Amino acid sequence: MHRCLFMVSLLMLFTTGCSVFRSETQTLNITCNEKGTLLRVNGNRYNCPATLEVLRNKTIEVEAEKKGFEPYTRLIDHHLNGTGKLDVVGAAVFLVPAIGIMGAGAWDLDQTELQVQLFPEHNEHR
Repeated sequence: MHRCLFMVSLLMLFTTGCSVFRSETQTLNITCNEKGTLLRVNGNRYNCPATLEVLRNKTIEVEAEKKGFEPYTRLIDHHLNGTGKLDVVGAAVFLVPAIGIMGAGAWDLDQTELQVQLFPEHNEHR
């Protein structure tokens, strides 16, 4: 009985969701075609270019502005990565890997390199 309990405990330890051990953040690199562009990423202000660490399991909102140019907005979504998919399969057999799916490490951003392209404002009074 004790040996069986030990084996089950050991199995649960080694099948804990691998995603738990991955970083919660991912690097997002943003460049702009216009110098002096101001960025707002999830409400925080940055100068372009910017290299940021953002949560990998959240949608990222990127806004860019510069006087004389149309405003720019882009949403970067996220998807279940390979490690997260393995946790899903493991959770079907053992419940413990489901812990990994709930963590940020099970996800990846859809895009980590963003080139912001600003266009001049259209003046309708010409």
